[in-house]
Amino acid sequence: MNVKKEYREVRLSTGSLPYTLERKKVKNMILRIKLDGSVWVSVPKRVPVYEVERFLRKEEEYIQRRQQYYEREREKKRPPLRLVDGEQIYYLGRLMTLRIREWPLEAVWIEGEELCIQVSDSENLERKKELLQNWYRDEMQSIFSELVGQVYQRFEPYGVEYPVVKIRSMTSRWGSCTPQKKKITLNSYLIFQPLPSIEYVIVHEFAHFIHLNHSKDFWNMVEQMLPDYKMRKRELSLDRVQGI
Repeated sequence: MNVKKEYREVRLSTGSLPYTLERKKVKNMILRIKLDGSVWVSVPKRVPVYEVERFLRKEEEYIQRRQQYYEREREKKRPPLRLVDGEQIYYLGRLMTLRIREWPLEAVWIEGEELCIQVSDSENLERKKELLQNWYRDEMQSIFSELVGQVYQRFEPYGVEYPVVKIRSMTSRWGSCTPQKKKITLNSYLIFQPLPSIEYVIVHEFAHFIHLNHSKDFWNMVEQMLPDYKMRKRELSLDRVQGI
């Protein structure tokens, strides 16, 4: 079967939604949400894009419900972290060894290939979670802000204004851009991904301030900023995501 695929993006009330458009021999538009949260639409060959996007806007609530459902299912399949000494945990794409130390002065830090949690009661799981979550949150703010600043310098000559940056967990996107609000939202799960891949996501979202859709001009701009963007994109993996 001759199937033509297009990788596109539609603006919804909650931000941009990437989707794969398939043109093939079907009578009606068919919407599929895959297990990884990706959105696929099969349409007859002559259906215009604006009709597809109107259809997706109409189905926005359903799409979000299914993506959230699949995210919950993925969470169930991930073995919960026990936060015990010697456990493996991801940070910026690196698989670190967790070290639990009992001491009155509580802290979290990196030491070589080890992520250390110093806690007053090493058996208190909730306190260890709290310390680790706060540490990851601080790392996100620091690392993402620094990368956004670096990427902005490359886009400033194009008249792009410095954006508002939000961080939150998202079910199907590594990032999103809302040009009218001058806002970029980054997925908190990026803290588990390699730094070059995080930079790719940020460049991707900045490029949307200039090119709204995934047009040829859009990808040319991304490639201009990051010649190896395809490799960086491939390195993004849900397998590294851990619930903490």
